[in-house]
Amino acid sequence: MLDWVFIVGTIDEMLVYPVFALSALLIFLSLAAVPPSLSRTYCLNLAVPSFSVTFVAIVIVWREAPGLLFVWIALGYYILLLSSFLEFFASFGYLYFSALTIFLAYVGYAKPLLFPVLTKTRNVVFMFAFGHIWASIAVVTLFPRNIPVVFLGMSADIDFSSVMIVQVFIVIFLYMAMVVLFVLTIVKMRQHAVNVIGNASVSAVHRRVLKSMLIYCTLPNVFAGIALPTYIYSTILEVNGFTRPSHWANTAEMRAWKSTDYLSRPFAGLSYSTGNIRLLANVFTALIAFHDYRVAMKKGLRRIVVPILNAMKISKHNTSIVTFYVDPLFHIPSSRTHVRDARCG
Repeated sequence: MLDWVFIVGTIDEMLVYPVFALSALLIFLSLAAVPPSLSRTYCLNLAVPSFSVTFVAIVIVWREAPGLLFVWIALGYYILLLSSFLEFFASFGYLYFSALTIFLAYVGYAKPLLFPVLTKTRNVVFMFAFGHIWASIAVVTLFPRNIPVVFLGMSADIDFSSVMIVQVFIVIFLYMAMVVLFVLTIVKMRQHAVNVIGNASVSAVHRRVLKSMLIYCTLPNVFAGIALPTYIYSTILEVNGFTRPSHWANTAEMRAWKSTDYLSRPFAGLSYSTGNIRLLANVFTALIAFHDYRVAMKKGLRRIVVPILNAMKISKHNTSIVTFYVDPLFHIPSSRTHVRDARCG
């Protein structure tokens, strides 16, 4: 299993640059080309963490460049800490933002009168801001050995199992809620129960958003499900005291356990080795699933490709009509020229 984890991890490292580029494209389209909508709000909140974590990862890759060596020695630890934080923040943020967005889209389809109330600007800002706050807290509480102990200097023998259990239940609840909403959406759309109130186009818009969410959530949900056992397993280790130094006879014994037992767990190793794969699934499917982003990309491609094709056509046309001047002094007449001259004479 470890061989497969190593292979997957190698592939995952190679995906840093594609995720960075697609996240940047998603942010650019959200700010410059896509009109305000629920899907745009969702994609923007999803793309920013993905862009941030891959940017930091690229900085880490280039940390040994001569010009950055001194800065890396001074800030290297903080950059690694930030990278770890952003990676898990993106994962937890996906769970919350996806569950929230598909819930709002479902409400817009099943309860059209309630949808305008929930999607007021103030309410949307509050709900998504709460998601950022919760995701930040979840990273700290589900992985307390990284930030509270190492960075904040808290005692390594503190029992964090209570807060970890609470956060694990929240994560599981969000994932199950997203799956339930996913199933309810499919059932609702199969029944074709469209409530037309005031304007049929409103229901059509919500229906289109729901279809986009169904397309979008399928693949990322699979990768999100793969990560769940990691959180559960980490909590079990904390509850049983394996992560506390006082549980072991000495530091060497604890280090030996960390290097063998913990990393050999298939789900844990696979989860830690698929961070960029999950991010790629998130941003790529967002670009192709939502109608507004597909339209924006088509328009962008036309603006780039059409001028190039026109320039190529003009260049080809000019080449075909180019004539060369030949001095009569150097002109070598052919037999046809002699015949024509004789007739004229």
